[in-house]
Amino acid sequence: MMLASRDTTLLMRMAEVASGTLGLVPPPALVRCDAIEIRTSEGGEAIEIEARPVRDDGRYVTVAVFAGTRGNGGERMAAQGRFTFSRPTEQKD
Repeated sequence: MMLASRDTTLLMRMAEVASGTLGLVPPPALVRCDAIEIRTSEGGEAIEIEARPVRDDGRYVTVAVFAGTRGNGGERMAAQGRFTFSRPTEQKD
């Protein structure tokens, strides 16, 4: 499946929001994304992205991400997915 440029940009924005939600320094490394669904975008509508951590085993954190628009017809989902990040490890000198 080929993604349109705007869909690729949306996927990257979703990953950035997911990473930023964790507030880890240094930023966590993305190790997996799954259950990604991108619906045909309408173009022109502002997309809001929300992210919530849903699993944390101490080594990996999985974040659920939802992207949607709000307009005259109510809320519509533009995309959703899960992103898994590895926690930064302490470096020893």
